[in-house]
Amino acid sequence: MNGTPTTEPLPRDVEARLRNLDPTALSRQVLILPTQTRGGTTHYLADDVVAVQVARKGGLDAAYLVPAEDRTYLEEYSAEWVLELAVAVMQGMTQDIATGIGAYLWERAKYVVGVGHHSGPVESVPMRLGLARYEREADGAVRIDNLVIEGSPENVEAAVRALVGHAATPELVELDAHEVDQDGNSSEED
Repeated sequence: MNGTPTTEPLPRDVEARLRNLDPTALSRQVLILPTQTRGGTTHYLADDVVAVQVARKGGLDAAYLVPAEDRTYLEEYSAEWVLELAVAVMQGMTQDIATGIGAYLWERAKYVVGVGHHSGPVESVPMRLGLARYEREADGAVRIDNLVIEGSPENVEAAVRALVGHAATPELVELDAHEVDQDGNSSEED
């Protein structure tokens, strides 16, 4: 778990949803992907209910890949627990997107420590980031590359930044625990 990216295929149902996106989703910087496959269907984890809110607070234009009416959540924790995250980058990796993903990683790590899924400190939260890069070719063909990066928040963030050659550290954004609707919107006004 040193932050070195490896290539892995996406779950079939996730890849199919990405290939069949409606045009409004293509305008997003990132889509939050489900990570847990059971019986051929990929689900979000219970903690992902705050994922879009955290990503937006980090400066990303984010949405869930799976619409609210089709979204399912699992609540699973084990001794070998790892914070699993997955995003699809829709517009090419830029410094701004890498910075936003970095802030997202740190905030998700802070959240899991805050709710007791990991004893902390935040810097030691083990994570596994699936980073799908979506590209629609001029002929309409869709190309999806999926990288998986495992490590500490610092190592995973460094690997994401290396994809664009940017090494600055972002300011961390604050996220309080609030009621969040199915699209990741906080009940508090921004």
